[in-house]
Amino acid sequence: MMLLPENGDPPEQSECGSTDTDTRGNYSLEEFGGKVDYKIEFESDRVKITNMLGWSRNHNGPNNLESGWSPTFEYWTESWANATVLNAAYECRVQVNKNNLQTPFPTSFWAGSGNAVNKLNIRIKYDEGTGRMVTKPWSINEIKIWTDLYGKQKGTDLLYRVTFHELGHSLHARLGGSMVFATKIIRESWADFIEHLFITAYYPRQKLDSSKQFQTKVNWEDGYTPLFIDLMDIENQFSIYGGDRPFDRVYGYTPLQLQEALVRNNNLKEIRDDLKRTYSNPKAQYLDELFDYYLKLE
Repeated sequence: MMLLPENGDPPEQSECGSTDTDTRGNYSLEEFGGKVDYKIEFESDRVKITNMLGWSRNHNGPNNLESGWSPTFEYWTESWANATVLNAAYECRVQVNKNNLQTPFPTSFWAGSGNAVNKLNIRIKYDEGTGRMVTKPWSINEIKIWTDLYGKQKGTDLLYRVTFHELGHSLHARLGGSMVFATKIIRESWADFIEHLFITAYYPRQKLDSSKQFQTKVNWEDGYTPLFIDLMDIENQFSIYGGDRPFDRVYGYTPLQLQEALVRNNNLKEIRDDLKRTYSNPKAQYLDELFDYYLKLE
């Protein structure tokens, strides 16, 4: 947050003070004897919220009296969306550390035009769409988030989900180049897994919805499958939904084990054989049964 004196003050007094918020959004500034404008920058030590061109998205506030003010973002406003996505990126970091997974955030890179050095640029567009992460050398340090879906503005849960999904791609891209050679079903199923794993830590009731298990095979044929979720959770989709769902009797693989298999392999057969060979799991005898279903979609 940056405080600016109201218009008309001398240029040398253009900035009164600045500070960072803590993880709960709290901040502390010295007192000022007059009205001030304020500017809030949506940025952390690893993430910067920008527009589609890479320029910072800021919240510019009106003059306020010096006594006891605390700006809030009304739902649903652009600043609220910026803050929500920034919060989602922070919670992603929490879940990555909790599960001992690869960080999706850069540690060092040449920034290029408009990009923040050593930060992941999340480019937000206030329009209809989902999200995007492109695995090109010049765009590996950015993801794109659209804020609307089906003609409505996304709530906190949907913004968290799409942010987690795209950061799942960013995480994958930092696993030694494995994402570049992986098949689409692996890329998208892994991002769906990260979305599912992280969102259920905050919205437990969205378990099935976030896992894509309720969707039709049309979605799965485009690569968005619950394969990695099936390898971890105890639910048998066939028992729940019947029909053309996979007979899923495999469970118990940890997120870290799945990530390790992801690093070493580029297609479903390789991942299946790696899991058999590397990890002791009493349900490994059912891996062929589960993978045979998804191999038809690869």
